[in-house]
Amino acid sequence: MKLAVIASHPVQYQAPLFRELAGRADVMVFYAYLPGANTQGEGFGVDFQWDVPLLDGYPHAVVAQGAADRTSSTLPAAFLGFRRGLSAFRPDAIFCTGWHHPTMFAGIAAAVASGRPRLLRCEANLLRPRSAGARIFHRAMLSLYHAVLPIGAANRRYFSAFGVRDDRMFDSPYFIENARFAETSAGADRAALRSRWGIPADAFCFLFSGKLVEKKHPAAVVEAMAGLAGAHLLVAGSGELEDRVRAAALARGVGCSFAGFLNQSEIPLAYAAADCLVLPSDAGETWGLVVNEAMACGLPAIVSDRVGCREDLVVEGETGFSFPFRNVPALAEKLRAIASVPGLASRMGASARMLIARYSVGNAAEGVVSAMGAVCGREN
Repeated sequence: MKLAVIASHPVQYQAPLFRELAGRADVMVFYAYLPGANTQGEGFGVDFQWDVPLLDGYPHAVVAQGAADRTSSTLPAAFLGFRRGLSAFRPDAIFCTGWHHPTMFAGIAAAVASGRPRLLRCEANLLRPRSAGARIFHRAMLSLYHAVLPIGAANRRYFSAFGVRDDRMFDSPYFIENARFAETSAGADRAALRSRWGIPADAFCFLFSGKLVEKKHPAAVVEAMAGLAGAHLLVAGSGELEDRVRAAALARGVGCSFAGFLNQSEIPLAYAAADCLVLPSDAGETWGLVVNEAMACGLPAIVSDRVGCREDLVVEGETGFSFPFRNVPALAEKLRAIASVPGLASRMGASARMLIARYSVGNAAEGVVSAMGAVCGREN
């Protein structure tokens, strides 16, 4: 069968899925644009390009390079580009990757105009409230698809709440490249990495990994660590809140190291140096793939109850802990609980590694293939 994919631009977490699908079907990925270093770096505070291959291993085409500027004036060109690509490829089904970028509306419109069955995989959930108008919009958007691909429990509930029937849902778990992260982390020199980043050799090291932006609330980790003896914080990331986090660490006497932005080939090294991931985000963290990354490297995770992956990946006391969002004392209690018991983080990390094995590219692709097979003979 022929599967077309509609995407705004190459994403490091999607490319492995497209490569896997290319081994199971006749695939063509249509990108609106390829981002430059400045566009790629939005929110990170640094211009960069990902240092892992994002375009290898599957056929692809770029249909509207000028759409990278996100202005509405580029949408007609994007629509025409997607439309021409779909007409030439003549897919049996079309796989859409959400509507997170304006060009995706052009791609969805082109997919609908093609008349071919459509699949949707996105991160949305019900963890943040929506206005009545937004709920109407979401229901209308979901009515455009013949099948959806839930990435986890919260995402599945979102689809159900907006009228998608169970028989039109095909699980496609959210994943990262487990083997690459595990192998790079396992092969790293932990002592050398700790020395490089100024982490005391005998400290229990908590890790914050990600953009330093409001939705992730990185300063909450510093606040919760105040007074926790023998603990250190490694911050792997950059962004607009870096100065605030530095000031908070200094004011509260929290040992803290800043690794700065780490590209894909380097980020497993941060997990190798650390003992436990902490993600105190609000509901803007619709999944939290850093949790997948940490668990693939054998680390447990402590997350807020607004993080989308919580109920899938955080088994209380086994693979990590959760705490009520914004409740710094509750977070501090969880940090103390895991840091104060020798060997606990290691045991929980081993359980986390076993759990995350199910969140693989193979299982994600299986869901897409199953959905494609189900809808190709049924368009309503």
